Amino acid sequence: RRVLFRSQFLVQEGDDPLIRWGAGRSQVRLGDIQALLGDVPKAEASYRQAAAELEGLSTNDPKSADFRRDLARALHGLGVLLKDANRFQEGEATLRDAIRLREELAKLPDPTADDQQAMADSRYQLGALLARRGTGNPEDALAYRAALKVQQGLVTQYGDRPEYRTRLARYRNNLAIL
Repeated sequence: RRVLFRSQFLVQEGDDPLIRWGAGRSQVRLGDIQALLGDVPKAEASYRQAAAELEGLSTNDPKSADFRRDLARALHGLGVLLKDANRFQEGEATLRDAIRLREELAKLPDPTADDQQAMADSRYQLGALLARRGTGNPEDALAYRAALKVQQGLVTQYGDRPEYRTRLARYRNNLAIL
């Protein structure tokens, strides 16, 4: 029923980028919820639909950091979902796409702490995927180390925010296990 409403709404509103952006963002959130509920096929479809919508917007307006930020979020969610489903090759490619976008956002003037945290999270998830794949490749540790470097910077800059220190401990723990 929601998909029907969304489709009818988009047809009525045409190609308004703000409407399409809102629709893409809502698809990412829907994918997050479906993933939490364990409905992998529906979550994958939602993430892919969101990524397609947001990629189109990013292509049409490459200067919009918001479109790219949400596209990276969709790709990150899809990559984690694929990792958890043991679809490592697809998950790795998708997480690398998310990292590429998040690195671009972090290089913008005055990157936000949220952009830096998102980049660290995607790098961490790539490290977790590579570690689960179990090849013993040195790149496995490099992905965790890249996440650690960003996370340490966030702790140094925003030491009063305990969530940054908690993630830093988690990243260090997983590197030590690896």
